[in-house]
Amino acid sequence: MRAWMVMAAGLFQLLQLGVGHAKAAELAPVRLTTEMRDDPVGIGTPRPVFGWNLKAVPGSARNLRQSGFRILVASSAGQLKRQTGDVWDSGRVPSAVFWQLPYAGPALQSHTTYYWQAQVWNGGSLPDRKSTRLNSSHLGISY
Repeated sequence: MRAWMVMAAGLFQLLQLGVGHAKAAELAPVRLTTEMRDDPVGIGTPRPVFGWNLKAVPGSARNLRQSGFRILVASSAGQLKRQTGDVWDSGRVPSAVFWQLPYAGPALQSHTTYYWQAQVWNGGSLPDRKSTRLNSSHLGISY
């Protein structure tokens, strides 16, 4: 009986260690696109559409779905590193959609480079991940 109690106590400690170090599966936005193109030069519209693909982290995770997103558009990469969308911040949008998302900020200026980033949620109150690669788009066509 005593040996059984010692084994049960040891198993309980191992379970506690495992739970403390377990990392929940997350989604990460990857392959960001503007007007359905990677890093376009000269998109030709002051109101582009954005999109991305989703990657499970770790890659073996299954049954993950995007429950919301946030798009930040900035005048510099530094602004995005500070989580500031000085041009536009969509705020958290409850949606599973991750393609053809319209820009809804002030009209973008021609011949200007903008940077954008996406954050996604997988059901929780905090975003899972943000895109690690910033996407830049240059409006090179006068309109």
